Amino acid sequence: MRLPSHVSWFHVFSIILNIHLATSLTTTRYISSIPKNITIANTKSEIAQMQLDIPSSVFAENGGYYMKAEGGEVLAIASDRLCSILDDSHMSLYFHLKLDSEYEEAEELLGILRKNGIDADKLVREANDDIRHGGCVVDPEDAKDYEYDGDYYEEEDDDVEDGYLMEEEATEKHEL
Repeated sequence: MRLPSHVSWFHVFSIILNIHLATSLTTTRYISSIPKNITIANTKSEIAQMQLDIPSSVFAENGGYYMKAEGGEVLAIASDRLCSILDDSHMSLYFHLKLDSEYEEAEELLGILRKNGIDADKLVREANDDIRHGGCVVDPEDAKDYEYDGDYYEEEDDDVEDGYLMEEEATEKHEL
């Protein structure tokens, strides 16, 4: 079987695996019903791989996060586990904005989350000290590709020249 050039076998396998695992992935955060037979992503790298295959973006919506194609078609939703990581990523951005005295932008971010059913005030209250001080959020499942020595993440295959997992490199590897 020949696949279209924009679809990889990894993507097909990932979708089949995700459909199989969908019954074990919780999606209790969503306020209203979610589309039937939708792919449920459980890691940031799964979303990143899908974004390589199909131009798309991730949006806060309905109390969780939806991955949508450019035309608005829902391609996947985040599991409760991944929602928690995306929440932490948003809080990392929020506190980073506040540290940079970008108060209006920080409040705008919270407003977007609130508008889309996410309890932003609770996230702010429960953010850990690393996030409050501008720490970058790394999905533990995706972090298996990196070694942490207490100061920085170093990629095991030494692709990163200076050894630091900077925001730009994290965005390239785990875009979301």
